[in-house]
Amino acid sequence: MSLPLLEMHDIAKWFPITSGLLQLHTGDIRAVDGVSLTVHRGETLGLVGESGCGKSTLGRVAVKLMEPTRGHVRFDGQPVDRLKGMELMAFRRRAQIVFQDPYGSLNRRMTAGAIVGEGLHIHRLARRSQVRDRAAELLQRVGLADTDVARYPHEFSGGQRQRIGIARALAVSPELIVCDEPVSALDVSIQAQIIELLRDLQRELNLSYLFIAHDLAVVRHISHRVAVMYLGRLCEEAPRDVLYDEPLHPYTRVLLAAVPEPDPKVPLRPQALPGEVPSPANPPPGCRFSPRCPVAIDVCRREQPQWRELAPGHFVACHVAG
Repeated sequence: MSLPLLEMHDIAKWFPITSGLLQLHTGDIRAVDGVSLTVHRGETLGLVGESGCGKSTLGRVAVKLMEPTRGHVRFDGQPVDRLKGMELMAFRRRAQIVFQDPYGSLNRRMTAGAIVGEGLHIHRLARRSQVRDRAAELLQRVGLADTDVARYPHEFSGGQRQRIGIARALAVSPELIVCDEPVSALDVSIQAQIIELLRDLQRELNLSYLFIAHDLAVVRHISHRVAVMYLGRLCEEAPRDVLYDEPLHPYTRVLLAAVPEPDPKVPLRPQALPGEVPSPANPPPGCRFSPRCPVAIDVCRREQPQWRELAPGHFVACHVAG
């Protein structure tokens, strides 16, 4: 297989906790704590997990919107960590992000044409006289009208705003787009339209996606591989169909059991997890999932499980899986 487009090795992102007038450092919120993953050209890696597990933080580290506390990011074989100046500008062109909030991520004082054309102007990809026409073409490409260049964000629906966000990301001809829960704030029917748009664009432009979501049903429709994250660490990673048909980690099984079946004849399979998600400021020793795991044994509470490949391309961090 060719060199991965994105490689993240042992990424950690900790946020300091301070207290008192002197703002003394009293601990850390371990949002991401030792995650390694890869994204290949033309593929979609789905990253799923409960809210607060660190997946959005990991996505921001991937495109250098945040600096990791530990670990390394490589893009097309080159280290991203120390990029500055023109090299950083070049990386910004090749790696873009679509944010979760389709309204808060758009400047309300700018028209859709100005929002989409901003990247063209910054990276000098079009003359000033050409920016408006190019922005109109991009808006058409994502399913909007060319006349929408003159409208403001508040004049669009949520799904239309997200299309503007996608057009903005496409403007600089990226190779990788981090999709940070791009459909979670949208109605179900609009979600399907945005997912189909992303799939069409991937086929046309050979884009790579790191698709972050908490909805496993959505992830299944767009991903080639899926990684499951819990409390700052990866639990399992496998090709899409393998993970959905043969999940190995207890947490993955619980998540899949909670996905509703569209067939009304299929009985519900409720499988509630006991307890609450532990605090990322004070994670449990050993396996992070052990306090809530229905099959945990003593070693799970003492030792962190190793990342093991139990089948070709199927990795899991669990003492009892196998």
